[in-house]
Amino acid sequence: MVLTLALYTAAALVVAGVGLYVAGAYNQVVSSNQEADRAFRNVDVSLKQRHDEIPALVETCRGYMGHEKNVLETVTSLRLQIRGAGDVDTKVVAENALTELLSRVFALAESYPDLKANELFLSLHKRLTDVENEIADRRELFNASVMGYNILIESFPALMLARIFGWRARPMLSLGITG
Repeated sequence: MVLTLALYTAAALVVAGVGLYVAGAYNQVVSSNQEADRAFRNVDVSLKQRHDEIPALVETCRGYMGHEKNVLETVTSLRLQIRGAGDVDTKVVAENALTELLSRVFALAESYPDLKANELFLSLHKRLTDVENEIADRRELFNASVMGYNILIESFPALMLARIFGWRARPMLSLGITG
């Protein structure tokens, strides 16, 4: 009788310990995910500033870069897609694609001496470069948060919880226009 009571008590303590451990791991993943979202909101402020400059850039380039019409239309399309994106991960993927295209626009501008000499283009390029520098600073914190989250959900025991709750690795921001 005493042995049975001791076994039940030991089993209850083990179950309680495992439950607390799992609850702690769950809370750690949720906290890490929320931290990545918060870090993205900081980046998003600068991204919105960048988005405000894009229509003027496209219009300025349109007159000079007639042969590059598809690139400029894709920039505009991606900007609209980002505005309609519902979650952070979708925005991150679209922002990475937009960054690549903007880099391409600035590289293509090298082929158009009149465009490179245009005061509005030069002003837009400077403003976008300043915003990109701000984004780069904030991106580091976001990527560190995402890396921590991704490592956490790939580690035991959070790995099991990630599978149960459908948590997936999050994409990193690779923003950074050169040009």
